[in-house]
Amino acid sequence: MDIFLGFAACTGRSAETDWEKQLRDKLTSHLPVFARLVSSENEDISYFSGRIVEELTGEEG
Repeated sequence: MDIFLGFAACTGRSAETDWEKQLRDKLTSHLPVFARLVSSENEDISYFSGRIVEELTGEEG
């Protein structure tokens, strides 16, 4: 999960290269999965999923 968070953080809305844009688009397409994982009983999964959602949406949870 921490790797996905790193990708989400490093491929912000101002991504410059095609691969960055493609990676961000792919992560964003899986946003519903990350959003569901926010309510996981596992603290690490919940935390990282929440941060990924924040990075992809620009909203703090």
